[in-house]
Amino acid sequence: MLLLDDDVLVPSDLLERLRRHERPVVSALYLDRRPPFRPLAFASMDWGYVPVDLNALAPDAVVRVRTLGCGALLVERAVLEAVAEPWFPEDGRHDPDLGFADNLMLAGIGIEVDLGARCGHILQPADPGCGLTLAIWPEVDERGWRWRIIPTAEDGAEMPRELVIEWKDPSRPEPFRQLVSADAP
Repeated sequence: MLLLDDDVLVPSDLLERLRRHERPVVSALYLDRRPPFRPLAFASMDWGYVPVDLNALAPDAVVRVRTLGCGALLVERAVLEAVAEPWFPEDGRHDPDLGFADNLMLAGIGIEVDLGARCGHILQPADPGCGLTLAIWPEVDERGWRWRIIPTAEDGAEMPRELVIEWKDPSRPEPFRQLVSADAP
């Protein structure tokens, strides 16, 4: 079963790519939609959530993680039959996705992430009603991992040449700004 959140954008070959691994639980890589845009794949939960160190891993590696966001997750039916319900507990202690990962751990089932299967995570409408959606995507090249904000125009909407995105991040004194250009590679 392929689980997809409604705010995750997936490449057309995602299902085939994840199925090739023949693993009970495997996820695509996507980023938190809030600054500092960390991967939603965590190596450990000691002293807080520690995201996987992407720069220490091969760009197409499949890596074991302790917990993750479940926005682009392939799960075998046998896993769902082996895990206690509710699969995504809403107990008020933490995000239901993390509760699902806890249930997997209790059942002795590992979680893996394919770093080569990269998805976008919708940030927000650029301007409600303008027909433009913003998504953050993980990328890697010879310089290492980084993120890119990509605007997507809905049917009939005009794509702007440039757009400045601003977030208020409580951990930063100044708002975070990003210039998005339609001409950027």
